[in-house]
Amino acid sequence: MWIYLLKKILQGPLTLFVLLTISFFMVRFTPGGPFSSERNLDPVVEKALMQKYNMDKHLIYQYGDYILDILSGDFGPSFKHKTLTVNEIISNTLPPSIILGLCAFLIALLLGFGVGIFAAFYQHRAGDKISMLFVLLGLCIPTFVIGPLLQLCFAIIFKVFPVAGYEGFSSPRYLILPALTLAFPYAARIARLSRGAMLEALSQDYVRTARSKGLSEFDVIVHHVLRVAVLPVISFTGPALAGIVTGSIVVEKIFQIPGLGREFVEGALNRDYTLVLGTAIVYGSFIIICNLLADILYAYCDPRVRLS
Repeated sequence: MWIYLLKKILQGPLTLFVLLTISFFMVRFTPGGPFSSERNLDPVVEKALMQKYNMDKHLIYQYGDYILDILSGDFGPSFKHKTLTVNEIISNTLPPSIILGLCAFLIALLLGFGVGIFAAFYQHRAGDKISMLFVLLGLCIPTFVIGPLLQLCFAIIFKVFPVAGYEGFSSPRYLILPALTLAFPYAARIARLSRGAMLEALSQDYVRTARSKGLSEFDVIVHHVLRVAVLPVISFTGPALAGIVTGSIVVEKIFQIPGLGREFVEGALNRDYTLVLGTAIVYGSFIIICNLLADILYAYCDPRVRLS
């Protein structure tokens, strides 16, 4: 197991380097540039700007300089935010994205696992059908539809929650609607995974043996069924957590949350190369770390993985 985890740890920097290289050349070969929106820009001024942002050199030299800056922890200046560096923008906007993502992940985990267990216990009955309807809606309806519907229902009609805005943990009411919007599709996937794993575990011989020995249904479920049923959910938690945090771009736009996703979209539209690359590196690192943690947790919960 330790050799496997060591391989995964060593693959992380290599994966991040490949991501950085592909992202660097993709943004540079995209039509337009960070100064193309400027009207009637004087050639002398444009040349000075190119020298200031180290864009007057050959592309390979720019790539080498950028790699050296990244190794020193410097993401460079922002092309559009003249008074801010990319490091400052990320440090200001990443915490709201992480807070929103963690809240949505907890909601998706609790809601999805609860619905999946409920559906497995009431297989082929009304409870199962209602639960599968929830799963179907979560898989089919995109977040840019769920968000406005929740705003219309709970913010405009019933006035329970605010329509948009962000105040962090000081006012959790602002986090509930965006967290529900972000969590709904992932909760549906977790519910489907946990239902299938529960049904498979309940049909195993060791479960029937445990019942024949006189164990209560609660002990059978907790000590024998859930330990097996939770494994597919654990394997999904890494990509799910990474997807929730990095996929909050639409939700941040809908609910006006000053997160990193919104800056990433605006940076791409404004051809802010350094901001786009810095965001890609942060998101890529987060995905790699989440997948690694999911592998470690899976190996801890499944003895077969540790033995192999």
